[in-house]
Amino acid sequence: MKLFNKAYSFYFVFVGFVLVLLTYIQAKAIKLILRKRSSYLLRSLYKRNSKIILFFQGIVPSVTGSFPNGTVVYCMNHQSDLDILIALALLPTGFLFVAKEELLKAPLIGSLIRMAEYITIDRNNARRSTETLDRIKDELKSGHSVLVFPEGTRSVDGEIQKVKRGGLQVAFQTRTEVVPVINDPLYKILNKTEKNIIHQKVKTSIGKPISFDWNNDSRNYSIDSAFELEKIMKEMLSEIRK
Repeated sequence: MKLFNKAYSFYFVFVGFVLVLLTYIQAKAIKLILRKRSSYLLRSLYKRNSKIILFFQGIVPSVTGSFPNGTVVYCMNHQSDLDILIALALLPTGFLFVAKEELLKAPLIGSLIRMAEYITIDRNNARRSTETLDRIKDELKSGHSVLVFPEGTRSVDGEIQKVKRGGLQVAFQTRTEVVPVINDPLYKILNKTEKNIIHQKVKTSIGKPISFDWNNDSRNYSIDSAFELEKIMKEMLSEIRK
């Protein structure tokens, strides 16, 4: 089993690197030709190629539920670096995800994020974080759905961590419905504390849109709303594991 895991780990990384490199080459060509008009086409390319990458890595998620029409804030649990790949493959084309700014330094990945004009946030800079939140609100008002990871960081054991109010702030300020999305067990495949990559069957659950009391702007209600979202996500995770 250890030998298989090591072989699978090598194959997983090699296939991922080669296909991400090919995606970068394709994206670079599209960007050079179309320039400012390329963002939506690049996101369509990333969706298609993410499906291909996952397929060759042996990850074909079993999906329950369906994505709603219209503009929403997707709130996804955060178990692994694979979360973004799953999101790109499954979520409707054209959505924007919010990534930590450190990803811009990653080879290839950083360039792919920049070219498709995804959103990055500097959590250590209050002014720039505020500017990012303003951009997210503008995108939602323009009809672009946004993906956030309300837990803020990856879960080592796969359990739902504390949901932070910041992920809901833009939903309240733009009166946009929230759709929880749960993946499991991505933390067993690519865990930030483990070296080997272990093959697992992956499940994805798409929750129903949630509307809060948009007129209630009190701090206590926003805290209660975060607790409510956390409770729903925990229930979805429990259900998906049955």
